[in-house]
Amino acid sequence: MEDYCNPTAKAALLKTAFYCMKIVDLQSSVPMAEQLKSEYDGGFELQTWSDLPSGSGLGTSSILAGAVCAAILKVVGHAVDNDAVTHMVLVVEQMLTTGGGWQDQAGGLFGGVKIGRCSCQLPLKVDIEPLNLSPEFIKEFDRRFVVIYTGRTRLARNILQEVIRSWYGQLPRIVNTTKALVAGSEACAEAFRQGDLEKIGMCMDQYWEQKKIMANGCEPEQVRQFMAALKPYAYGQSMTGAGGGGFMYVLMKEPDTGAEIARRVMTETGITSFEVWESTIDMEGVWINVEE
Repeated sequence: MEDYCNPTAKAALLKTAFYCMKIVDLQSSVPMAEQLKSEYDGGFELQTWSDLPSGSGLGTSSILAGAVCAAILKVVGHAVDNDAVTHMVLVVEQMLTTGGGWQDQAGGLFGGVKIGRCSCQLPLKVDIEPLNLSPEFIKEFDRRFVVIYTGRTRLARNILQEVIRSWYGQLPRIVNTTKALVAGSEACAEAFRQGDLEKIGMCMDQYWEQKKIMANGCEPEQVRQFMAALKPYAYGQSMTGAGGGGFMYVLMKEPDTGAEIARRVMTETGITSFEVWESTIDMEGVWINVEE
C-alpha cells in the first residue's frame, strides 16, 4: 500500500482510493489486516478493468477512480451523490500524483452532454450542468461523431506540468488562451442547446488551436497530417485530453460516413497505426449493481 502515490505501481489507483476514503490507515501501528477485521469483519476484493489503452486522453483514470469510489462507498454503506464522488476523485488523483481528476470524472459519473464549471475558490468544487437535448439531436450527433485512436500513448501529467509552468509565469498568451477556453466552452454548450452541428464543429477546431497554444508540442506530426486530410469532410476535430497521443475525435459533415472516410484517409496518407472506434453518447452515467 505504501507505493499508492506512484502512478506506475501495480493497482496504485485502487490503493489510493482505499487510503483516501480512510478504509485503512497507513500511519496506524495496528496491522492492516486487523484494521479491516475490526471495522469491516474482513478485507475487500476489488477487480477493475478497462477496454481502453493507457494514456488514451479520455479521462479513463479519473472515470475509473469515480467508479471505484462509488462502488467502495456502496459496499461500506455510505450514501453520497455524484457531486461528492466528483470531489473525492479530485483528492484521489492528487494523492496519486497524476495531475488529473479536476473534471474528467464528471464525463463518466453524469450521463448525457454536460458542461462543468468551477469558481475560483477553495475548496475546489465542480458544478455540472446537464444540457437538455432532444433524443433526435443526440441521434444525429452520434451518426456524425467519430473517435479515432492514434496508436500513441502519453501521461497527462507530463503535458500538464508544462502548462502549469507557463501559467505560473503569467505569460500573456497563456492567460488570454485560458480565458478563451472558458468562453469557448460556454459557446459550445450553447451550440448544443441550439442543435447547431456546424457551430459545434467550429468550437472543436477552436478548442484544438487553443490547446496547442497551452501545450507546445501536443500535436504529433501524423495527427497534423491526418487532420489536414480529413478537414474537407469535417465540421470540426480535436484530440482528447491533454493531447500528444491517445484519441482524437471528428464531427463529420455527413451522417454515417465517418468510419469509411477516416479509413480511406488513412490509406491515402499511409498512416496505418490509427484505428476507428465505435462510440455513442452515454445517457446513464455511473450505476452500481448489487448482486447477492
